Amino acid sequence: MTFLPPKYETRLFEQINSTTNDILQWIRVTTRHLSDQPALKREIQRLQEDITRLDQTYMLFSEERTYTRRRGFERARKLVLFRQLIATTKKAFNVLQNLHRMDYEIEHFKGNINKQIIEEVDKTLHTHEKLVLMYLGRIRKKETDPLERITEPNIQDLVDQLMETYDDEESDRMTFLPLASNLLEYHNELIHLKKLLVSYQNKE
Repeated sequence: MTFLPPKYETRLFEQINSTTNDILQWIRVTTRHLSDQPALKREIQRLQEDITRLDQTYMLFSEERTYTRRRGFERARKLVLFRQLIATTKKAFNVLQNLHRMDYEIEHFKGNINKQIIEEVDKTLHTHEKLVLMYLGRIRKKETDPLERITEPNIQDLVDQLMETYDDEESDRMTFLPLASNLLEYHNELIHLKKLLVSYQNKE
């Protein structure tokens, strides 16, 4: 019996990888206040459509027939991993949307808050990129976790510093908090993705 290769698996990962890369690039540009706002608005609309297509391709992959129990088990594990990859990309997209809405306010935060936002967001994006490379097998497997040396984002410290800076300015603090919440959620999804990836690779 001849077994055909998966029809949607490769397409799904290529879509995830492409959409994620676009989002991360725009986040980097936006945190440095270099983005053209009308262009970014158009890109956000396009990225929203790309994410919708991700969900559609994921559904097609999940409905694809399998002909052996082993193949079904392997696909079930990949479905869990791909679902988390998509969930993490969606959190990154939420951060981009918030940065876009708050571009002016962030640029005019007091003290070193703007610089710290760039630093913490960059750490988070770097972690996301490393995890994708880990899935692609481009990070050599070692006895120790290849991601251990990634500097962990310290979003809580960023929030604490903001509270201290804007202690008497409630409206400014409330302006920043949605972004802080987005970053924390994004970081938590990355932690979960890392655990799934490590488990997936250990069982290969």
